[in-house]
Amino acid sequence: SGNTTTIDLPNRGLKSFNYNYCYWSVSKDHPDFVDQNKVYHDLGEDVVESAFEGYNICIFAYGQTGSGKTFTMMGGKDDNDEGLIPRICKNLVREMDEREGEFCMELSFLEIFNEKLYDLLPEAQRKLKGKKEPLKVRVDPKRGVVVNGLTKHRGESYSAIMRLLDLGMSHRTVAETKMNSVSSRSHAVFIIELTQRNGKTSKVNLVDLAGSERQENAGTQGASLKAGININKSLTFLRQVIEKLARVSKHQGKVKQKRGAGEHISMRNTQLTYLLQDSLGGNSKTTMVGAISPSSHH
Repeated sequence: SGNTTTIDLPNRGLKSFNYNYCYWSVSKDHPDFVDQNKVYHDLGEDVVESAFEGYNICIFAYGQTGSGKTFTMMGGKDDNDEGLIPRICKNLVREMDEREGEFCMELSFLEIFNEKLYDLLPEAQRKLKGKKEPLKVRVDPKRGVVVNGLTKHRGESYSAIMRLLDLGMSHRTVAETKMNSVSSRSHAVFIIELTQRNGKTSKVNLVDLAGSERQENAGTQGASLKAGININKSLTFLRQVIEKLARVSKHQGKVKQKRGAGEHISMRNTQLTYLLQDSLGGNSKTTMVGAISPSSHH
């Protein structure tokens, strides 16, 4: 209720957690049911506004496999169930049209699978004749985070963007586990770069994370087990980075830190945090959606 989520844990009783927003989305018949439009209104509208103001943006859903992260970010088959990514893209295009040529938009789509980056969009697939080759990420002093060889596509219309999204998702690595018949085995990152006439850019990272999982519940083995280990590792380091950034931000709000006295935050531990670093700290805004499942496995 309100901004509090309460969970009844077996043998441990009730545990309550407070957030900026809490949504019930399990059953549409429930009186407190919240639809995708409300989620976008609360979380997505600020993404669009901030991107045009020059901020780097990162928004992602975090949770266990099968808890609804992809539904939150991408949506379902019904038009009314469009997720955050399609709604954000639709309104970015609408805002660009209203500004009449003041901005241009470029799009990229990649996945992080077993700590390696792969381009999900068609040009790269055709050039490599269907063979996936890993890409390397680096930090440029002027441009920030750069992925060498990652293809860029013009975002000229919402329909063109959705075709790229659908095609990229079809190339994404998935596998069946005991907890999810189509479990994402990679993190998918849809990157939008907005460039103003004066050359100033902002970057929007829209992330559909793979889910954390316990091996005994998922029943994974072999290659799927290795992927699960790498997924859990990257999610653990992402959580640690977010926690450290929150602590530093809270401390700086109370007292000005001396140079060199701050907590060290390493972004290089995993490809995920290395890729997202310019959208997690500095001139950026980050939104995390916690996807919670009522399943006893979770």
